Amino acid sequence: MNDSKIYALVTYDVTDDKLRKKLAKHICKYGVRVQKSAFEVWISKRNYKQMQKGINGLIDEQKDSVRIYRLPIDCGISLYGKNVVIDKASVQIL
Repeated sequence: MNDSKIYALVTYDVTDDKLRKKLAKHICKYGVRVQKSAFEVWISKRNYKQMQKGINGLIDEQKDSVRIYRLPIDCGISLYGKNVVIDKASVQIL
């Protein structure tokens, strides 16, 4: 399997507080929270699949919504106001 990196934006709308906290904790293993319900991830394809599997196991598919937008590595991002700047070169998954 090619282990190249994937850059993605993960957003969610989860109704249950307990599930929402578990989901955020899970995604936090793979990326950086940039808003209350949004994370940027810069991970290997293997870790991307693990993240997806974990997300699928945590949500209530009848009530909750998770969206993962895979972005091109060289996408442009405009930041306004207070923001977390993600330096992709410095992100490491342990």
